[in-house]
Amino acid sequence: MTQAKDLEFEKIVEQYVEYSLKAQPVMASFLGVHKYDEEFSDMSASGIAKHLSKIADFKKKLKDFQKRYLSEDNKVDLDLLQSKVDLELIMAGKYPLFKILPDLYLNEVLFGVYVIITREFDTPRERGIVATRRLAQIPNMLRNARKNISNPPRVFVESAISTCQGARLFLQSSLVDFALSLGGILGEAMLEANDEAISALENFEKFLSEELPRCKDKFATGKTIYNQILRYQHHLPYSSDDLVKIAKKVIKQTEKELDETAARISKNKCWQDIVEKLKVDHPTSKTLVRTYEKEMKRARKFVEQNDLVAFPEGEEIEVVPTPQFAQMLIPYAAYISPAPMDTIQKGIFWVTVPDNLARGEASKRLLGHSKWGIPVTSLHEAYPGHHLQLTKANLRKNLLRHIITTSVFAEGWALYCEEMMYEQGFYTDPKERLLQLKDNLWRAYRVLIDVGLHTGTMSIEEAVQTLIEKAGLEEPNAEAEVRRYCQDPTQPMSYIIGKHMIQQILQAYKKEAGKEFKLKDFHEKLLSCGTIPPTLVADLMGLGSKINFK
Repeated sequence: MTQAKDLEFEKIVEQYVEYSLKAQPVMASFLGVHKYDEEFSDMSASGIAKHLSKIADFKKKLKDFQKRYLSEDNKVDLDLLQSKVDLELIMAGKYPLFKILPDLYLNEVLFGVYVIITREFDTPRERGIVATRRLAQIPNMLRNARKNISNPPRVFVESAISTCQGARLFLQSSLVDFALSLGGILGEAMLEANDEAISALENFEKFLSEELPRCKDKFATGKTIYNQILRYQHHLPYSSDDLVKIAKKVIKQTEKELDETAARISKNKCWQDIVEKLKVDHPTSKTLVRTYEKEMKRARKFVEQNDLVAFPEGEEIEVVPTPQFAQMLIPYAAYISPAPMDTIQKGIFWVTVPDNLARGEASKRLLGHSKWGIPVTSLHEAYPGHHLQLTKANLRKNLLRHIITTSVFAEGWALYCEEMMYEQGFYTDPKERLLQLKDNLWRAYRVLIDVGLHTGTMSIEEAVQTLIEKAGLEEPNAEAEVRRYCQDPTQPMSYIIGKHMIQQILQAYKKEAGKEFKLKDFHEKLLSCGTIPPTLVADLMGLGSKINFK
């Protein structure tokens, strides 16, 4: 019976995966499934209704499955899939992003084109053909956005206006360059479709600007929905109140370590004053990307020499400036992973270079790129952080675990790596340790802000001031951070909570392994499970019953 149930369940998973790829073509492109590269999601009112009906059908199909008849891997996949469809239906009814979040549409069209022209999965000509067809559909996508959006929050509209402005710069530069490199009839067709897309963006920006005076201030999910996201998306055994308690403990401990580290640097200055002084020591806009690349390579060499984790064959990474359309929400750096189904495993490391801002604004932004903090950010985004973790996850071709993922594992791993690399001796100067601890404090305050913003106990202004005064961020960078937190409930808490849970798994693994414990073995087993909730990772590692995550 067990084998029959496994086969029955796997058939439903196959149906769900195929439906998801077809319904979300941009996601499919990012996963390396290229048969839908010419398309966008159907975001018309009727298209959204049909999609939700289909998700409700999957909910019914999954209802009668019992875990005890499934393999260990399928038990985990059942948990993932049931929670995914449950949350999607809850959110559509109680917090419908398609009605309130203009960036939902803008990100679809921008990343849909970006992924085609930047990933070398086919010849430039073939990619040019599908990119042109996607470009041609941007006006229709934005028309649907105008029809669907109703009474959006002010902060969402303000962010979307900036996204529109960055999007136009992207299409007028990177896209034009790509089209000109193609030349001929295809290049001309792409430029023509691009002109129409730019015009549609201008009209959409005008629509948003006219909407702005009528916007509401309320954007929070509310405590009930926030807790449901914690449960269904991240499989956390914590409520929002639990998160606050964990974060406060981390803040107290981190502040103690900051004081101790500061005393090693200067006996007469507090850590805040030392951090402010270290911020002034930063690369220029021209050398910023090169500096990150150099530190990234140093981190990779350290991981290799100390045999901390194996590198997937063929992985590579490129460090580039953050595209204009993403700079509004990414003040420092970010990572775009390669597709699990693509042969080329090349990640993209974005570094936000403030070269299109007024001189004073650019100077403030550069303070967030202290040369003493760049080693920490580089290892977080690349080695052994996001790039290494996600390219190892890509070795597992179970597409369900690429469609359904959690930032708690991804961000938790990267933050765990910041501390683990300190323990292994990567930071050679206490100034680097100070900046690493400062960033850990920032991530802990993120938890308080994330919960506060979305349960209605903290305003946007209070959140920005908290980051400036408590976590030492620069004002423009703090504002960019908070705009992102508003749009992405529970993502900001992922770093500290994920690190906390991975460290608990590590302790249980150490106890189980005894004298046979090797850190590399732990990393290999942990990373083999995919980017899924730590509670489910613990189950797959046979440690779930041995850990009290509370």
